[in-house]
Amino acid sequence: MNYTVFKVRLRNSNIQKGKSGGYRVIYYLKTFDSIILATIYSKSDLADVDVDVIEAAIAQYEQQINPSDPPS
Repeated sequence: MNYTVFKVRLRNSNIQKGKSGGYRVIYYLKTFDSIILATIYSKSDLADVDVDVIEAAIAQYEQQINPSDPPS
């Protein structure tokens, strides 16, 4: 399956590093008007998230909303 996935940097107001040390929000466009959160993490806890983690999160979501579909 192909999805348009985006990563956004958000500032963490608890630390003084701006967006670079803040949060990362990864989401994808399910439909033209439906955005699904794939994962969110703190840059100070995790440098980057692996593509496999994002794909697994999307697959898990898809399986929950379409339980009759076999996992891809």
